[in-house]
Formats: sequence, structure tokens, C-alpha cells
Amino acid sequence: ESITLNNNSQDETRIWTSLAYKIYELANYPAPKSNLANVTINNEELGVYTHLEPIDKKFLQRTFGNSSGHLYEGQIIDFEEEWLPRWTAKTANTNQVGLPIIDIAEDLDLPDDQLLNALEQHLNIDRFITYWALEALLALDDGYSSNRNNFFIYFDPNDGGRVTFIPWGLDYHGENTPSLENFV
Repeated sequence: ESITLNNNSQDETRIWTSLAYKIYELANYPAPKSNLANVTINNEELGVYTHLEPIDKKFLQRTFGNSSGHLYEGQIIDFEEEWLPRWTAKTANTNQVGLPIIDIAEDLDLPDDQLLNALEQHLNIDRFITYWALEALLALDDGYSSNRNNFFIYFDPNDGGRVTFIPWGLDYHGENTPSLENFV
């Protein structure tokens, strides 16, 4: 029905994005599948692109076993109540106003001694720590942990409606990115 291509313009090797998603997969973390595609349109070679599985209901069903939870895309955004209009709802059954996000925003305002207990009701903390560690390992400078950008969140009904972060846009990484030789 549709395809999602990334031109990898920020990646001279053109393979970093696929390798990064493979690392998420090897860590047993929910992430889209990807492969490389040599794109040609009207006999004009456009080069190597990353072909990505879209983050949609099919992805949610494959990855989480359901697609009925709220799915939002985050681009230069965080869990602040005044930022609710900036979250992008991605499915018809997702609350268009971002109401499920309010609980997390309110949790983050709690005193330290109450934060963890409240937050774990709305966020899969173990998965978030894995997500955060993978972003750090891969030196992703344009993800949630470093730039509050290029990610999705899914309120998974099979996990008590708690949020799982989903990586996206892994083509931009910083100067401190481990060399590919470290992964071979």
C-alpha cells in the first residue's frame, strides 16, 4: 500500500540506519524492520535508500500484538501539558488532543520520592531504560534522549496502557558514534 524511504543524506555510509535498527532488534526492543533499496525512477538512479517499515497499525499488531492503543509521533516535543497540541496522533483511535500524555506530564512534576511509583503506572520504565541506553550506545544526536525528536510513543493496552518509546529517524548520529568495526 505504501513504502517509507529514507535518503540517508546525513549518513555517508548509507548503511547506518539499517545497522542501528538491527541493534534495536538484537536487543529485543520494538523497532521497525528495515533494509536497503537502490531507488530508480524513470531510469534515473537516485542511489541507496533505507526502506523502513512504517509505524502504523500493522507495525503495532506485529510488534505489540495489538493496534488499539494510542500512538503519537514526537518531533521536538516533550511531556509538558502546554505542548499537547504539538504531539501528532497517528491512528484514528488515538486521542487527537493527547489526553493520555497528561498523566505522564503530571507525574514529572511530582517530588522525587513519589516520581518513580507514579511514573511506572504510565511508562514502561524498563523498556525506556533500554531505549535510552541504545540511543546512547548508538550516539543518536537526534532522538528523544538528546534532542526530544524522532520517536513515537505507544500506549500499549497489553502492558496496562503504559508507554513504550519507538525509535525513528536513526540516520543522524554524532561524532562520537562508535565505528562500524566495533559491531563486526
